[in-house]
Amino acid sequence: MKKYIAKRLLSVLPILFIVSLVVFALVHLAPGSPAAAMLGSEASMEDIAALEEQMGLNDPLYIQYFRWIGGILQGDLGTSTTGDTVANMIREHFLPTINVALFAMLISLAIALPLGMLAARKRGSLADGFVSVFALAGVSVPSFLLGLGLMMLFSVQLRWLPVSGYTPWSGGAAAHLRSIAMPAVALGFMYTALMMRMTRSSMLEVLNSDYIRMAKAKGVSEAVLVGKHAFRNALVNIVTVIGQSFIGALSGAAVVETVFGVPGLGQLIVNSIGRRDYEVIQAVVLLVALINVLINLLTDLLYGLIDPRIRVS
Repeated sequence: MKKYIAKRLLSVLPILFIVSLVVFALVHLAPGSPAAAMLGSEASMEDIAALEEQMGLNDPLYIQYFRWIGGILQGDLGTSTTGDTVANMIREHFLPTINVALFAMLISLAIALPLGMLAARKRGSLADGFVSVFALAGVSVPSFLLGLGLMMLFSVQLRWLPVSGYTPWSGGAAAHLRSIAMPAVALGFMYTALMMRMTRSSMLEVLNSDYIRMAKAKGVSEAVLVGKHAFRNALVNIVTVIGQSFIGALSGAAVVETVFGVPGLGQLIVNSIGRRDYEVIQAVVLLVALINVLINLLTDLLYGLIDPRIRVS
């Protein structure tokens, strides 16, 4: 197992290298210049050219790439066009995104798992129909549209929750949860639907297996049959969807964070694209790629804990 974990961790390096090449190329091929964005529309071409020379933007792309990678290997993520260090900006915006994504996943799990199990047990019933409609709505309603609807209802009409903004844990647990409640629901609605559908289909497959019929014939209670035997064997597929949903929540938070004014990584990268802030964009994409690989590794390791028949050689 230790050898497997070490091997997977080493595989992160070529993945991050490829991601760094792709994101560097895409960012530098996009129209616009960080120097022009910094100086504004009133700047002369001579001023822009002088600032580009000062920033090293006139160097060949391969020199700029190796200079950037060399800095990362030394722990220097670079400096933003705002003058702040990229590491400090990521540090400030990372926790809001993680908090919203984790809360979204907790809400999704609390809803998706019991409803998915109920739909599998009551196949063809009204509950099963409700789950199907909910799942269809989840994959059809855009997160920004749901966010605006939640804002109109809970902030404008009922005045229960703040319209926008973010309160950290240091500002109080209640205030923090109130500030991320609507962003988390808007972000997690689609993933709730996906997890619900996966739970239902996985549970149906297991409940129709021979050993479940045998256990039922031996008089095993339905609660033990569903909660212990069926759910545990269906959990491998569900864990896969949970891991991919969390990755999707992290990388897809930009729209929700913009709607609700949450100062997370999504809002950071949107603002950075607007000002052509190469260093920030590249660092954030690399960070998301690293989290993606680590979550996939954790998912693989959980397989062996959930199902003893699955072992990593």
